[in-house]
Amino acid sequence: MNTTYKTNLFLGITPFLFTFAFGQEPPFTFTKHLLAESIGARSVATANIDGDDDIDILSASSNDDTIRWYENNGSGMFSPHVIEDKAITAFSVAVGDVDGDDITDVLSASYTYGTIRWYKNNGSGIFTVNDIYSGATGARSVAAADIDGNGVLDVFSASTEDNSIRWFENKNEEGFTDYTIFAHAEGAYSVTTADIDGDTDIDVLSASSADNTIRWYENKGVDGFTCIDVIFRNAESASSVITANMDGDEDIDVLSASYSDNSILWYENDGTGKFTNEQGDYMANIIDSNAGGARAVAVADMDGDKDIDVLSASYTDGTIRWYENKGAEGFIAYTIDDNAPGANTIAAADFDNDGNMDVVAGIYNAAEIRWYENNKEALNMQRVLPQSIALHPNPMTNVLHISYISTTTVNYTLYDSTGKQLSSQIHTGKEHQLEVSHLASGTYLLKANNDMQFKYYRFMKE
Repeated sequence: MNTTYKTNLFLGITPFLFTFAFGQEPPFTFTKHLLAESIGARSVATANIDGDDDIDILSASSNDDTIRWYENNGSGMFSPHVIEDKAITAFSVAVGDVDGDDITDVLSASYTYGTIRWYKNNGSGIFTVNDIYSGATGARSVAAADIDGNGVLDVFSASTEDNSIRWFENKNEEGFTDYTIFAHAEGAYSVTTADIDGDTDIDVLSASSADNTIRWYENKGVDGFTCIDVIFRNAESASSVITANMDGDEDIDVLSASYSDNSILWYENDGTGKFTNEQGDYMANIIDSNAGGARAVAVADMDGDKDIDVLSASYTDGTIRWYENKGAEGFIAYTIDDNAPGANTIAAADFDNDGNMDVVAGIYNAAEIRWYENNKEALNMQRVLPQSIALHPNPMTNVLHISYISTTTVNYTLYDSTGKQLSSQIHTGKEHQLEVSHLASGTYLLKANNDMQFKYYRFMKE
């Protein structure tokens, strides 16, 4: 059964119209592939690990205490590699260029000993293990972003047993200095980062399962994180929080997955970090309230229509879903896999380089990692060598100019330094301007592709 969800009707949320649509056929299908077995993955992530212009996959598995990366051959065939096999009760994996050498590194959070680690990548997928912190009791989540604008990524953690959201300030060769952002996020489960209030610096967000709360912590520069705002208090057993521009209004919205109320929710940002209306009601929108045991949520443009769709992994009903964003009409839910027992982590990227976003998920009770090939018809674009594309200026401030040597059609996708997709567009012509004034300072990747040809371009935002 497919359902169209528009918004919400439960206590504490502004009521809006609820619409439903049943029996709709999915616009395209997915082919399931087994990536790994006998692995109880708690977390998956995607990034270009070995610098070969395709997207690889990473996992953290608690059953065997292992952080792995899966090398992509460019067509969706993967070879597994162990990064570390002593990450005791590994719960989370994340990526980012931690030391500013233009190579994607890996981070992990391990539950039992509360360990946060950084794995320095030599550029070919060989890693050196570095301990950042060992006191985040019950570490569940790790993330990276440049909070203080010094050009290198800081690290963040959420730890369940001590209810803490932490910031590890990256001081380059001097190591990391740890700060507690908040010590009362009861059952802290998930942490992420984004510019929530539109002031060009990066803020922090958390989901905490024991107090059912989604929060954001305002970055006040030298004053730290002195302002703590509640986005929502009724996400029962909140287990995941992410960010995306859901409505195309140039500000960053927030999404969550909550286990006990089976919900995927979207919180609309007014552009200043306010998530309530004038009456003080939460501006929360139901994407799905029937995702049994919702554990994880992700976003990507799954159908290539230039808006952000949503994905979920739900543990209890063992289902991987995607939700087509229909704008004012709400979301249409489609099932990717309804036989995924213990589905608890999900991510999206184009693994086979066909221009469509694929999906990877950890299926805990089946002890598998699966990736789902998006069978939507590949983009039919005029062939052009990606090397014929130029970006200028670089570094830049507000507008990135993209030039082609001939009139052609190119799909370009923008990623941040962690491999997170920010936008995707198709352009035909010899010149295009990409507005990036809303982005934080840092390093970004632009992927240009058509047919089976593609190339990544790196640029700096000042």
